[in-house]
Amino acid sequence: GGGGFCPFPSMKEINDEVMGTYKDAASAFHQVLHAFVISPDDIDRVADKIRDAKVELKETYDEQVRERRGVVRVGSSDVAGAVKKSGSAVGGRTVPIEKAFSS
Repeated sequence: GGGGFCPFPSMKEINDEVMGTYKDAASAFHQVLHAFVISPDDIDRVADKIRDAKVELKETYDEQVRERRGVVRVGSSDVAGAVKKSGSAVGGRTVPIEKAFSS
């Protein structure tokens, strides 16, 4: 007898449990499968960033080379600051490179 309580789950409960487990497993599989996928657009964006950085680095380097070729620092002081092309710099003199090596 008893009060209508069945110790075994019904078919609906089993079906709901199996479907829930399937959905969870499918979702986890999808996340793992696509976790490391990089689209062509992502690659293009990264390549553009690298190209832009390369151009900027080259421009900065060229600018520094031009500045160094135009002015030579005479003196022993290591005071930080920008070297002025037209006059004196703090801690030393600046002269055009032609004058620095002429006698």
